[in-house]
Amino acid sequence: MRSHLATAALVLLVLPLSGCLSDDPPRGSEEDLRFDVQLSTASMQPGQSVTIRVILTSVSPASVQVTFNTSKTADVLITNPATLDHPFSSSEGRNYAQVRTSVDVPEFSSTVLLEVAWDGRYTNGTDAPPGEYRVVAQAADHPQWVAQKMLSIQ
Repeated sequence: MRSHLATAALVLLVLPLSGCLSDDPPRGSEEDLRFDVQLSTASMQPGQSVTIRVILTSVSPASVQVTFNTSKTADVLITNPATLDHPFSSSEGRNYAQVRTSVDVPEFSSTVLLEVAWDGRYTNGTDAPPGEYRVVAQAADHPQWVAQKMLSIQ
């Protein structure tokens, strides 16, 4: 009888402490994130550049960790809807490390996944013609995260 009481007392002492020993803060989920693309300007002249930022914003009271299968976190593609030309792709000509990459998005704040500049030229150096261009950003490995904005070249 005495050994059963000692075991019961030991269990009662250990169980409440087990939940208090974790140093891991609570985490939000990917549903708590908003994906967006921001342009430094909505209209540009030939020879001007536009800075494009791909952003994750947390609406959670806890930080959220997002994991990508490679070092590529996002891609930006610029398309002329009238001609279907693609004068710019942020991943064109780049190599990405084949290593899992984690990004922490702090509670109620934003994290830049990718920031690139486009000079209004095709990769061969010729100026993109005047017109309306669609800037589409997509998160790597997370196809549900897509955002787009329109950019005008005068």
